[in-house]
Amino acid sequence: MQHFTGITSQSLFVFNQHNIRHKAVIGVYPCEALYTSERQALIAQTLAVMTPAVTESLPPHYQGVDTKEKAEHWLLQRFQDCQLLALVEQSNQQLLGFLFVHHAIETDENSGLKQATQHLGYLLSVPYWGCGIATELLQSYVTYCQSLGFSGVLYAGVETANLGSIRVLQKSGFEPDDKLSTQENLFYRLNIRAMS
Repeated sequence: MQHFTGITSQSLFVFNQHNIRHKAVIGVYPCEALYTSERQALIAQTLAVMTPAVTESLPPHYQGVDTKEKAEHWLLQRFQDCQLLALVEQSNQQLLGFLFVHHAIETDENSGLKQATQHLGYLLSVPYWGCGIATELLQSYVTYCQSLGFSGVLYAGVETANLGSIRVLQKSGFEPDDKLSTQENLFYRLNIRAMS
């Protein structure tokens, strides 16, 4: 697999992952910047991450990414519909997965006031499941948002059968949002305030 040769863009934030199976420093980078500077490596590593096991519970437009051409098309589509962030292990410059951020302004059902929201999603390559990376990622992302002055609501959805992701959201402080949840999908929310 083609690795990044030396990422020139600056990470948005970095977090440490320490557990028995995996110790790493992980940088979170805007994928569009990586696409500009490391296009071929990003495409190759995206292809390696997007296995059927990783995408099986994701929407149809995440399925069937099984050629470099499809990986590039998938990346370009994500650039259009969300802020796509790459999780890159710093020691070996390997792509571990992605964080998807959909920014919006929505009306709060209780107060009727407009509020900033972000709808989050993530995926990780199979070898990194169960290592605590997703929990560290979400907790670090919350801190990053607060440091930028973001006050609002973070939302995340998960299939009811995905117990690992449900635990990740709960450990990261997200609470169930029964108004949005369905039999197939649970939604969680986290209200955050900017750091003063």
